[in-house]
Amino acid sequence: MEIMYKMENVIWISIISTMVYLILPLLLKVAFPTQGKLISVLCVLLVNTMFVFIYSMLLTKKHGFSYLYAFTLGIIFIPCALFLYNAFILAYSTLYILLGLIASLIYFKYTNKIRL
Repeated sequence: MEIMYKMENVIWISIISTMVYLILPLLLKVAFPTQGKLISVLCVLLVNTMFVFIYSMLLTKKHGFSYLYAFTLGIIFIPCALFLYNAFILAYSTLYILLGLIASLIYFKYTNKIRL
Protein backbone atom coordinates (compact mmCIF):
# COMPACT_ATOMS: atom_id res chain seq x y z
CA MET A 1 0.00 0.00 0.00
CA GLU A 2 2.85 2.36 0.83
CA ILE A 3 4.47 1.78 -2.58
CA MET A 4 1.25 2.64 -4.43
CA TYR A 5 0.93 5.83 -2.39
CA LYS A 6 4.49 6.84 -3.31
CA MET A 7 3.96 5.99 -6.98
CA GLU A 8 0.84 8.13 -7.08
CA ASN A 9 2.83 11.00 -5.58
CA VAL A 10 5.64 10.51 -8.09
CA ILE A 11 3.17 10.64 -10.97
CA TRP A 12 1.74 13.94 -9.73
CA ILE A 13 5.23 15.34 -9.13
CA SER A 14 6.15 14.37 -12.69
CA ILE A 15 3.09 16.07 -14.17
CA ILE A 16 3.54 19.31 -12.22
CA SER A 17 7.31 19.38 -12.84
CA THR A 18 6.85 18.87 -16.57
CA MET A 19 4.39 21.73 -16.67
CA VAL A 20 6.86 24.07 -14.96
CA TYR A 21 9.97 22.82 -16.79
CA LEU A 22 8.46 22.55 -20.26
CA ILE A 23 5.19 24.40 -20.74
CA LEU A 24 6.10 27.62 -18.92
CA PRO A 25 9.27 28.28 -20.99
CA LEU A 26 7.44 27.44 -24.20
CA LEU A 27 4.66 29.88 -23.37
CA LEU A 28 7.18 32.58 -22.52
CA LYS A 29 9.08 31.98 -25.77
CA VAL A 30 5.86 32.29 -27.75
CA ALA A 31 4.84 35.45 -25.91
CA PHE A 32 8.29 37.07 -26.27
CA PRO A 33 9.89 35.56 -29.39
CA THR A 34 12.77 38.06 -29.65
CA GLN A 35 13.98 37.40 -26.09
CA GLY A 36 14.54 33.64 -26.44
CA LYS A 37 18.00 33.40 -24.82
CA LEU A 38 17.08 35.68 -21.93
CA ILE A 39 13.92 33.71 -21.18
CA SER A 40 15.87 30.43 -21.29
CA VAL A 41 18.40 31.73 -18.77
CA LEU A 42 15.71 33.15 -16.50
CA CYS A 43 13.74 29.90 -16.55
CA VAL A 44 16.75 27.74 -15.76
CA LEU A 45 18.34 29.98 -13.15
CA LEU A 46 15.35 31.54 -11.43
CA VAL A 47 12.01 29.90 -12.13
CA ASN A 48 13.08 26.26 -12.05
CA THR A 49 15.40 26.75 -9.08
CA MET A 50 12.72 28.45 -7.01
CA PHE A 51 10.18 25.82 -8.07
CA VAL A 52 12.41 22.93 -6.96
CA PHE A 53 13.18 24.57 -3.61
CA ILE A 54 9.61 25.52 -2.75
CA TYR A 55 8.01 22.34 -4.13
CA SER A 56 10.46 20.14 -2.21
CA MET A 57 9.51 21.92 1.00
CA LEU A 58 5.82 21.50 0.25
CA LEU A 59 6.28 17.80 -0.49
CA THR A 60 8.18 17.34 2.77
CA LYS A 61 5.42 19.16 4.63
CA LYS A 62 2.72 16.98 3.12
CA HIS A 63 4.41 13.57 2.86
CA GLY A 64 7.47 13.70 5.10
CA PHE A 65 11.10 13.48 4.00
CA SER A 66 11.83 11.15 1.11
CA TYR A 67 14.80 11.29 -1.24
CA LEU A 68 12.60 9.82 -3.98
CA TYR A 69 10.79 13.13 -4.49
CA ALA A 70 14.02 15.13 -4.90
CA PHE A 71 15.36 12.62 -7.44
CA THR A 72 12.10 12.76 -9.36
CA LEU A 73 12.32 16.56 -9.62
CA GLY A 74 15.85 16.32 -11.00
CA ILE A 75 15.30 13.41 -13.37
CA ILE A 76 12.18 14.94 -14.94
CA PHE A 77 14.28 17.96 -15.92
CA ILE A 78 16.53 15.88 -18.21
CA PRO A 79 14.11 15.33 -21.15
CA CYS A 80 12.84 18.88 -20.81
CA ALA A 81 16.40 20.21 -20.95
CA LEU A 82 17.19 18.17 -24.05
CA PHE A 83 14.02 19.39 -25.75
CA LEU A 84 14.26 23.10 -24.90
CA TYR A 85 17.91 23.84 -24.21
CA ASN A 86 21.17 22.04 -24.97
CA ALA A 87 23.31 19.35 -23.36
CA PHE A 88 25.18 21.94 -21.26
CA ILE A 89 22.04 22.55 -19.20
CA LEU A 90 21.90 18.86 -18.16
CA ALA A 91 24.27 19.67 -15.28
CA TYR A 92 21.41 21.55 -13.69
CA SER A 93 19.52 18.30 -13.13
CA THR A 94 22.17 17.36 -10.54
CA LEU A 95 21.82 20.81 -9.02
CA TYR A 96 18.05 20.38 -8.81
CA ILE A 97 18.42 17.00 -7.08
CA LEU A 98 20.80 18.48 -4.51
CA LEU A 99 18.62 21.56 -4.05
CA GLY A 100 15.55 19.38 -3.55
CA LEU A 101 17.34 17.31 -0.91
CA ILE A 102 18.61 20.44 0.86
CA ALA A 103 15.15 22.02 0.88
CA SER A 104 13.61 18.82 2.21
CA LEU A 105 16.22 18.56 4.94
CA ILE A 106 15.74 22.22 5.90
CA TYR A 107 12.03 21.67 6.30
CA PHE A 108 12.64 18.34 8.05
CA LYS A 109 14.72 20.20 10.63
CA TYR A 110 11.54 21.93 11.75
CA THR A 111 9.35 18.81 11.66
CA ASN A 112 9.94 15.19 12.59
CA LYS A 113 8.28 13.32 9.73
CA ILE A 114 10.63 11.00 7.84
CA ARG A 115 9.81 8.35 5.25
CA LEU A 116 12.62 6.54 3.50
